[in-house]
Amino acid sequence: MQMQVEAERRKRATVLESEGTRESAINVAEGKKQAQILASEAEKAEQINQAAGEASAVLAKAKAKAEAIRILAAALTQHVRGPWVGMGTGIDSGRGSLIYA
Repeated sequence: MQMQVEAERRKRATVLESEGTRESAINVAEGKKQAQILASEAEKAEQINQAAGEASAVLAKAKAKAEAIRILAAALTQHVRGPWVGMGTGIDSGRGSLIYA
């Protein structure tokens, strides 16, 4: 009878040890999985931030070019219209000619 009790204890100890090993392996796997997910999310956030920065740079450059074009157009308009305003000749009137030296 005592041998049966001892055999049952060893069997339970083996089962408990096996379950402990299994739980430990599951915890390690879950930890690796979570670490991989976090690394992936961090990489995604980094790519989003980089893309947003590049988009801001492109937008700033486009705005600067647009402003330069606006300033140039205003200067050209002022230069072309300036001396002939009110004279009835020039580009706007459809008569006369402009000669630049």
